[in-house]
Parts: sequence; C-alpha cells; structure tokens
Amino acid sequence: MAPLILTLDSDCPWNTAFVDPEGYVLYETKTHFQGDTNYTAVRDDKEELIGTLRWREPLPDEIMLPGAKGFKSIIWWLKKSMIPMNYDVKLKDDAGRAYVWRGNAPGLTLQLFAAEDKTTPIATYHKSYLISNAPPNPDPAAPRPLLTRETTTRVLATLELTDRAQEQGLRDLVILSFVVLEKGQRTEYRSAAAMQGGMQGGGGFS
Repeated sequence: MAPLILTLDSDCPWNTAFVDPEGYVLYETKTHFQGDTNYTAVRDDKEELIGTLRWREPLPDEIMLPGAKGFKSIIWWLKKSMIPMNYDVKLKDDAGRAYVWRGNAPGLTLQLFAAEDKTTPIATYHKSYLISNAPPNPDPAAPRPLLTRETTTRVLATLELTDRAQEQGLRDLVILSFVVLEKGQRTEYRSAAAMQGGMQGGGGFS
C-alpha cells in the first residue's frame, strides 16, 4: 500500500480538515468554547466522533474516547518521558501494541514509530512553510526580497502515513494523538513566549 499523504487545510490543528490526495476530507477537527474552556471534537469521514479534547491550561488536557463515560487526563493515555531533553511520548492501541511519538518539541520533526521498529516512522508530520513568489535573482550578492503576505505562498502542512499507520482502528489513533500533541506543543510554546515577553517588558516586582 502506498503512503497516504493528508493535507491540513488550515495551519491550526484544532480547527482543520485532513484532506486526502483526491480531495476527500478523511478527518476534521472543530473547536468551540463552552462553559469555561475550549472543546476540540475530532471526527472521521463518516462524521463519527473519534475523540473529544477538553482544554485544561495550565493543567494537562483531558480526553474522552468513544464509549467512555467521561473525560480523563491525557497523561494516562499519552505518556511523556520523565528524562530531561527527551521528547518521546508513548501510547498503545486497543490491541496493546506500543508506539512512540518522537520529536514532540518546537523545531523538531514529529514522527510516530512502532515500538518494534525504532528506525522507520509510520507517520511523519511535515510543517507548513513559506516560499517566495519572486523570481530567482541571478546575482548572489543581491539582497533577499522581504517576505510578506503579498510576496509569499504558504505550503500547507501534511501528515504522511505508511501502510502500517493506515490499518483499521490505528489510523484514528494516529490522527487523534497527533492533534492532542500538536495542540499541546503549540499552546505551551505560546504561553512560554508570552511569559518571556512579559519578563522582558519589565513586569517584575519593584
């Protein structure tokens, strides 16, 4: 089976569609505010709910899987390494098979591996990026053009799944765990950046 490349039509993983090469939406995430927090629903191509994430910043988020009676903390489901500078996250499927997401940190490539094969990823997230619309300048000494919305095009992010990751049941787990991890990583980075900005702005004690 050939790898399946799903394109995220939005750069926001908690509000996006996962689109296959033929243009069909295989998964969709939608986030809404209710009560005192956000809820992210993840649905498949049959519009069946495969999981709901309840945001709990600064506490760990909570997840409710199909058939569950309520929400549980994601820490029982996605087990992060306690070793400093180790960004692995372990999880298991319904059959008890083990997997590990690697690269769960800013600047790294997020990839999923089966526990029995630590060299070949079964899922890889390729982040979006900008490319310049300006024609190449033959003069290597010429200054690079300023990158703006008008002069660039964004290449959409993709999630590449091997045949192993496309197995029935496992694909749902891959998508759901990816959304949870990428959401957590981005919100943690945003909070850290905001805190650092506040400190640099002189928001200390007098």
